[in-house]
Amino acid sequence: MKDIRMEKSSLGKYLFVLFVALLFGVVWLISSKALANGAQSAKLKVEVLRAGVVQFTSLSPTESTASSLSCFGQQRIDQYYGGDTSKYTSKLKDQAKCVQGNVTAAYYNALIGEANGSASTANFMKNDVEAFLQVLKTKSSIDGLAAAIIPGGDYLPSPYLSAKGVEIMCLKDSVASSSVPEVPIGSSQNISGPSFQHTTPALESQLNGMKKRAEELKKEMDAALADPKNIDPKTGKAKVPIGLVIKLVRMMKKNLEESKGKFIIVSPSTVSSHYPGIAAKGVYSQISFELSKDENGSLINWDEKVPKIVRGLADAIFGVTGSYFKGTVSVDGASAGDAPLPAGFMWGEMVRVANENIARLEKIKSAEEARAVSISKTLEALKARNYDCADSGPVEK
Repeated sequence: MKDIRMEKSSLGKYLFVLFVALLFGVVWLISSKALANGAQSAKLKVEVLRAGVVQFTSLSPTESTASSLSCFGQQRIDQYYGGDTSKYTSKLKDQAKCVQGNVTAAYYNALIGEANGSASTANFMKNDVEAFLQVLKTKSSIDGLAAAIIPGGDYLPSPYLSAKGVEIMCLKDSVASSSVPEVPIGSSQNISGPSFQHTTPALESQLNGMKKRAEELKKEMDAALADPKNIDPKTGKAKVPIGLVIKLVRMMKKNLEESKGKFIIVSPSTVSSHYPGIAAKGVYSQISFELSKDENGSLINWDEKVPKIVRGLADAIFGVTGSYFKGTVSVDGASAGDAPLPAGFMWGEMVRVANENIARLEKIKSAEEARAVSISKTLEALKARNYDCADSGPVEK
């Protein structure tokens, strides 16, 4: 269902949710014929396998329907209903209502399963962000820190095949020359329910846009490093101009800002272990930091390397504040070494984004759990009415 590989403990919880959903009839049994011929107006044979679990099958080219009364015959009406046609048609209506009630129950069960699955997905992703936040708080610095930005999940329509307007009808087969007087027949109905997925095509497209920005900046940096005017006469090494360093920090901040409602920030190792599909497609952005130290192991403050006017602009335009330290920052291959980095600001930004990720995913999880409870109450009300089946009406096959 979701392209997520989980650790054993998480996997066990996830499978338990799915098992419970299956146990209560989430199995939305649809024959291959119904899938192949699921037009909105197609006729479907509806079979109640057990309470709240149904199977749909499309009519074959040789099958057709007629009124049950025409196939049942007056002789049997006389024999079983004392000649009272209305008693027979009333029974058919009760049976149809019963089948429709089971169809509705099956749909409710499917929605409950989808809501539980969505809550489980949101919770799984939230746990990954919480694990990264713990790393952030433990380190309390960006030194040696690496992070990955991945799709943060969104809703996609989850289609279901259902049936409406169920009637009990006579099913005829022209090849077999047979007729079955009482078969539940409904019109196919394609319904979509919301399903929270850990990634969507739209999110992946946006994240690829992030990577494209990094590629363009890397080209600028490579060109700057190849420019003789950027060579330090004291060391003979080329340095990335401060303007490009600020641009890199700005890009990192923009990437983090976009993460607030669309992406999540996790440890790089989590991408391959928990989201192999994303890892295989390379649909994630990576950020890493390394701060330089003096002979005493202390961070090297480089506030003097950043002109006051540049610091003022960085603060006013990009919100970059705090002291600058000598270090290296890399964003998807675009790297600035021996650069003055606003280390505290960067650490604070990642903490803020992680907390916002967690709050958003918790909100989705809670909403999906509430949705499952709400639908369950509606389902229980239907069960209390015996799926709208009369006492004598068949509920199970």
